Amino acid sequence: MLLALWLGTRQIIQPLRILESKAATLALGDFKSIQAPVGGIAEIQHLQKELVEMAHKVQDAQRSLHGYIGAITAAQEEERHRLARELHDDTLQALIALQQRVQLAQLGLQPATRQDMPESVELNEIAALTEQTIENLRRLTRALRPIYLEDLGLVPALEMLAHETGQAMGMVVEFRRQGVEKRLDPAIELAFYRMAQEALSNIARHALAKQVSINISFTPASLIMQLIDDGVGFEVPKNPAEYAPSGHYGLLGLHERAELIGATLQIRSSQGKGTSLTVTLPAQSPTST
Repeated sequence: MLLALWLGTRQIIQPLRILESKAATLALGDFKSIQAPVGGIAEIQHLQKELVEMAHKVQDAQRSLHGYIGAITAAQEEERHRLARELHDDTLQALIALQQRVQLAQLGLQPATRQDMPESVELNEIAALTEQTIENLRRLTRALRPIYLEDLGLVPALEMLAHETGQAMGMVVEFRRQGVEKRLDPAIELAFYRMAQEALSNIARHALAKQVSINISFTPASLIMQLIDDGVGFEVPKNPAEYAPSGHYGLLGLHERAELIGATLQIRSSQGKGTSLTVTLPAQSPTST
């Protein structure tokens, strides 16, 4: 009787517990641990084999999805560039022409009556509105196609992004750089810029933060970007697979962008204690230069 209990424990209960633990890590995205044999009776070994095959299928699906997301991201950037070019070449130029016509009309009024005539007041309102619209449109085109990033690199682009975001959102946004800056592959620089842009947008919409810091660090081993805010914080899902079901679509987009360039994304937050977002790109990444 004792021998039967011992064999049952050794051949059934213990392997099932081990397999249960491995299945739990598989659900969290660990595809390696399920490979190690757990032993036990033939039925348990067959169950593990089925789980291993399922893991391979999931990995294949993830690779296909990864490529699909990369293609969508590239298409989005191409569309942003096209829109930015059209807004700059057509809409912005038309507004500048309108602004010049308004200025000519203002100059055509008699100097003594410029301030008192209803026409003068209306022209002044049109001029102010046109100037504000031009500025807003320029900011929009810079967001769609960050010229500073293309011409000067990641650090000046992030510094300008921090400045403009602080002004537009009424927050204090500080920028700090550590280490010696170096230019990277354009796709990597663009990914880091878009992640900072999305993170700042999330902070402005949800965090109720008064102060944000953007820190970027160049080391021989890695490139690290960190955004820290003093906002309300939130409960971070344990697994990226939980981002979409819990409504954190912005975090899902950040995670996908980080994966596309071989970087890791770490988010730390708690209620009332702000949020820290860290993106780390190893120097040995095959896409870096």
